[in-house]
Amino acid sequence: MTLDKTWFNALVNDDGSNALGTVWNKERIAELLASIDAIQQQCCLLSTSVNLSWGTGVWAKVGFGTEHFDPKNMHAANDTEIWLPAGTYQIDAQCTWPESTAGMRGMHLAFNDVNVMSPPGYQFIQPFTSGLGIGVNHRLTTLYLAPVPQRMSVHLYQNSGIAQVIPATGVSVGVFRIS
Repeated sequence: MTLDKTWFNALVNDDGSNALGTVWNKERIAELLASIDAIQQQCCLLSTSVNLSWGTGVWAKVGFGTEHFDPKNMHAANDTEIWLPAGTYQIDAQCTWPESTAGMRGMHLAFNDVNVMSPPGYQFIQPFTSGLGIGVNHRLTTLYLAPVPQRMSVHLYQNSGIAQVIPATGVSVGVFRIS
């Protein structure tokens, strides 16, 4: 997107007499700022703020309690949804799973409560044990075309046989409008 230069093209230069030209006042500056605001990209960066825990064999919808950046209020009031105006987005979701060797871990994105059931919006990984108390960092990055405004959510899955606990700030999502 480019800056709308309508306001600029309407300006008239002064001839040095201070009698001609466009008055540069608060109204004109407001027009300039409005055109800049119009091209500001839709984006947000969110993370969890509390430990997440849920049972085995169940998909869990992630709530994001911390907004690191959200100038256009894309993060919905219910914490589990992000509002996407129509456009193309790069979405980067990540989860740091605790150390474990049992079962599988999964992550997927849902749009308007419809699961995206094939890559790149749906992904499983093997668990990992380092012996150092470090689990696996699970990242899902995709481009998504939202032809109309819609809601997005991040879902996690595990089937280790026991409840998994992901520490606070262990899940984050960045959503960036690219066109």
